[in-house]
Amino acid sequence: MSGAVSSYASWQVFHGHISVPVFRTDEKIRSFGRMPVGWHYGKGVPARGDIIRVAREYLWHFLMMGYQETDAFPGVDGEIMVTAYRGDYCTEITIEADGTYSVGYQFKGKDRFFESDLSRENANLLVMSIVTQIEQEEREAWGTSSWSILNTMTLANGSFAISYSNPPAMEAAHPLWTSNAEHRVAEQYVPT
Repeated sequence: MSGAVSSYASWQVFHGHISVPVFRTDEKIRSFGRMPVGWHYGKGVPARGDIIRVAREYLWHFLMMGYQETDAFPGVDGEIMVTAYRGDYCTEITIEADGTYSVGYQFKGKDRFFESDLSRENANLLVMSIVTQIEQEEREAWGTSSWSILNTMTLANGSFAISYSNPPAMEAAHPLWTSNAEHRVAEQYVPT
C-alpha cells in the first residue's frame, strides 16, 4: 500500500467520512504517468512524476479542506487537472507541464473565476482564497459554517496539532500553501 493511500486509510478509519472515490482519484492520478504516447487521437504524453506528485498533494489538501468528492483529468501535454466538489461548488487546479498552474472555480456549473500562468505560490493563495469565499457563502446561506463541527470537536491523543481556525499554525503545518518549494509525498508511514 502506498504512503498516500495508507494516510487516506488512516484518516478514513479515524474520522470515518472519506469515501472510496478518493482512492480512485488517487489511483487515477498515478495512472496518468503510465499512459502511452499518443493516447489522445495520436497526441498526448504521460504525465511526469513531479506533476503526479504535486497533483496528489493537492488532492490531499482538498480533502483536508473539507472537499469529499474529487476527480482528476490528464492533459495532452502531460498536465493534470485536479477537481474537488463541495455541494454546488467545483474548485479546480491544473498543474501545467511548463511548471505553471491554473486555478478556477464554478458554482452550479457556471464559471466564477479562472486564472492561468500562475506560480505555485500564487496558485496556493488563490485556492485558499476560493475556499475562504466558499465557506463565507456557505455561512451566509446556512447561517453556520460546514466546518463548525470539525472546529469544535476534540480529537484523541492530540491527533492534530493544528486546526483551520488557526491560520499561522495551519501555514506552518502545511507549507504547500505558503511556499513554492518542492515537497515529496512520503511513500511509507511509520505508526506513532
